Amino acid sequence: MTSEEEKALIQDAHNGDANAQCIVGLMYMTGKKSAFNSKSKAEKYLLASAMQGYVMAQVAVGDLYFIEEYGTVEQALFWYSCAYMQGDDGAMERLNDMMRMGLPGGREHIEKICQNIQKNYRQYIPKVRT
Repeated sequence: MTSEEEKALIQDAHNGDANAQCIVGLMYMTGKKSAFNSKSKAEKYLLASAMQGYVMAQVAVGDLYFIEEYGTVEQALFWYSCAYMQGDDGAMERLNDMMRMGLPGGREHIEKICQNIQKNYRQYIPKVRT
């Protein structure tokens, strides 16, 4: 990606484009370029995208919190559950992995969170389009 393409992508992200926000967030999360190596910026862009209901960003936020250990297990569980409720297979795999690792509360805890998200998704994720 050229520097001009990066600038355009960042501008799109600043303008609220969920896909661009997710890509920029992933660039910061992975830190593939030295200019893009910031977990706090990754969180900012990924959350902006995830709050719009963008499933890839919801999974990525979960990964940031759980795999990258930038947040709590509960935060990761929330975002994986949001993506799972939208039918994302990767989120389901991550939730299953968490259960195999001995997540406190196990399957019942995850099911309870999923039920809560299903009932209150629009409250949690207010920017979701119908």
